[in-house]
Amino acid sequence: MSATAAPIKSILPYFGGKRTLAPRIVAEFGRHHAYGEICCGSLAVLMGKQPAAMEVVCDLYGHVINLARFMVSDRWEELCGRLARTLMHDDVFLEAKANAADEDLSIELVPAESSGSIEAKHIDAAYWFFILSWMGRNGAAGTRGYNQTISTRYTSNGGSGGLRWCQAVDSIPAWRD
Repeated sequence: MSATAAPIKSILPYFGGKRTLAPRIVAEFGRHHAYGEICCGSLAVLMGKQPAAMEVVCDLYGHVINLARFMVSDRWEELCGRLARTLMHDDVFLEAKANAADEDLSIELVPAESSGSIEAKHIDAAYWFFILSWMGRNGAAGTRGYNQTISTRYTSNGGSGGLRWCQAVDSIPAWRD
C-alpha cells in the first residue's frame, strides 16, 4: 500500500452500504461485548468498530459472505495475489462480465460453509465478484445493474477508477486483520 493511502473501510462499494455512516454508528456503541448485524453489506460497521468478544454478521447476498469468508481463510493471499496482478481495463471487466454470465453471479451463490471449506468455485466467484464490484459502477454491488459498465470515476483531487481499484486491492491485508 502506498504511504499516503489509508485502507478503504469496506470490502465493497455496496448499494445502500453504511460506509459513510459507519463512524457515527460506531460512536453510538461505546464499550460492548457482543455485536450482531443482519444486513452487513460492505462490512463497514464491523470493520470500523473495536472488536467484541462475540460478533455475528450476515447478509442475504451470498457473494458478500463468500468474499468475507475468503478474506479470513488461510487462502486469502491467493485472492490478494491474483487481484494484485489484475489491471483495471475494459477487457478485464468484460471478461469478468462473461464469467459472471457463465457462473450466473446474478443469482444467489451458496457460499463456503466456513473459511476452512473453500473450494475452487468459491475462489473464482470471489475473484470475479471483486472485479465486478470494484471496477464496476460505484455502489452497484448487490444490485442487478452491478455489472453493466466499467467505472469512469474522476474527481478533482485526482481520484479515478484505476486508483480506486489499486486502493481496494491494497486494502485486502487490512480487511483481513
